[in-house]
Amino acid sequence: MPSLPTALLDIVTALHWLAIVAWIGGLFFACLVLRPALSSLPAATREQAWQATMARLLPWLWAGMALLFITGLAQVYAIFGSFRFAAARVHWMAAAASLMLALFLVMRFGPWRSSQRAHHRLLAAQLAIGLLTLLAINHLQER
Repeated sequence: MPSLPTALLDIVTALHWLAIVAWIGGLFFACLVLRPALSSLPAATREQAWQATMARLLPWLWAGMALLFITGLAQVYAIFGSFRFAAARVHWMAAAASLMLALFLVMRFGPWRSSQRAHHRLLAAQLAIGLLTLLAINHLQER
């Protein structure tokens, strides 16, 4: 029995999905829409457009990540009481989100923070982990 009222748990779950959409959707946009669209532009214009877009996109990615962890923890404690009793898929989601967060932090604050090539690779790695996690969670949930 959840420790949160059902209506509140429903809101937390909806916010969790919105956070997933913001984070994975932002990565999808950057990797599969923006980067190819910019490839035909001159290098200086491409860099300027990339920087301007990232300046608007990164706050949404940060917000998505924060909301994802907050709502995920709220769900774990409301539904399972603690991680100790959580289903395997919950542990998988938490591990994948933590890995994606670590990659994001390396991208933003690591030694390659000024390398556009490193940014592209780290964003693509996060996107791959996020999409694989969604597929795996769907598969595990059906069992």
